[in-house]
Amino acid sequence: MTYPITIQLIPGLPHRPYRKGPGKPEGIVFHCTDTPGRPDTAATEASHEQRTWQQAFVHFFVDDTSIVQVANTDFLCFGAGPNGNSRFVQIELCMLEDPAKFQEMYQRSIWLGASLLHQYGLSFSAAPEGTVWSHQDVSRYLGGTDHEDPVHYLQSHGISWNRHLQTLFAEWSKPVNKPASNPTCRPVSQPAYRKLSVLVNGRFYAAIDVDDTTYVVWTALNEFNTPYEYRGNGLMTVRGQDIQGVVFGGSTYLPWSCLAPGIHAAKVDWSFTV
Repeated sequence: MTYPITIQLIPGLPHRPYRKGPGKPEGIVFHCTDTPGRPDTAATEASHEQRTWQQAFVHFFVDDTSIVQVANTDFLCFGAGPNGNSRFVQIELCMLEDPAKFQEMYQRSIWLGASLLHQYGLSFSAAPEGTVWSHQDVSRYLGGTDHEDPVHYLQSHGISWNRHLQTLFAEWSKPVNKPASNPTCRPVSQPAYRKLSVLVNGRFYAAIDVDDTTYVVWTALNEFNTPYEYRGNGLMTVRGQDIQGVVFGGSTYLPWSCLAPGIHAAKVDWSFTV
């Protein structure tokens, strides 16, 4: 089972690197929105964060029908104190009282968490040394914040944090189905690639040369609001088509022609502009 991700990137967000550099998070943090007693959806939370991001923002909101991404995961967000922000991609769970809706939301959050670990080439391990954290873990082990979520929220639906870790591990451990070979977007092995820089809509993105084809880091999809799903190990579904990208240096790269329909490229000063 995979789920679509709705991209609604907040305009004007700062692109601040993680402590190990852009595109190099060290794990994921789970939060909850802490808005009991009123309708809580990923769309309304994303809309609210459009107006309040200067106080705090995360990367994703998840509810029972959708996953909404509001920030580029190659750069840090402001949701878990300075020590957590500099390390982790952050996922916010919407607070749902109905058990059936909660389970739908929860399955989406588990899939998203496992997909992000695969996307960045991260193994599965728990805090305080690992890749999977709650906001409570950040407060306890890293400091700079004092929140306890989403532990009590999960417990209210009968899920302990240990059970949450077990469920996430089971999802992360599933094999990833490989797509059929595609003439324009095909699987590639993992030699060393020549690094490039491309200019996409006036913004530079990392790229690599694969058999004389320019592969661009996946985040360039956001320049065109191209719909995608990340399925792990470099496999992405872009506009309904399975594309096996290249995982290199902890990031996934896609053929430049897959970024948007009718896209054109031109070579400029030893780099490619698309």
